[in-house]
Amino acid sequence: KDHIIINVYDSLATQEKGNILAKNLCLLYLGIFNSIFDIIGIDVDGSEVECVLTGDEKCSYKFDLLSEEIDNALIDEHLSDAAVSDFLASL
Repeated sequence: KDHIIINVYDSLATQEKGNILAKNLCLLYLGIFNSIFDIIGIDVDGSEVECVLTGDEKCSYKFDLLSEEIDNALIDEHLSDAAVSDFLASL
């Protein structure tokens, strides 16, 4: 309850592994997620903890909450990796 982890499978960076600028896609994802948290009023400190460009199977971003813990009523018990991947693919 003190952090949020977002996993991105089939990242666009996967398609650009040979491109030296592919890491910019990872930074773009991190910026998008930070902006979403900012818009909904949640103060976080985000970082990338896994990346397909370094051999991991997914890109994972961890956001440490800088304010209070998330209320249990707001925590989704049924996690869905597809929802975030579908959203990012639509951008």
